[in-house]
Amino acid sequence: MYALAEPASKCEQRAVVRFLLLEKQTLVAIAKRLKAIYGFKALSRVHVGKWCKRF
Repeated sequence: MYALAEPASKCEQRAVVRFLLLEKQTLVAIAKRLKAIYGFKALSRVHVGKWCKRF
């Protein structure tokens, strides 16, 4: 589906989380997309949830 991106900073991934939240994506969908793009370097589902609550 997606090509794996080079390792991204956590700050960059948080920006992606915020953007996808603004697009009304669910927590699970966001976590899956991050995992697909960043692989094992992606934020965990727990951390995605924490950032979703903060935004």
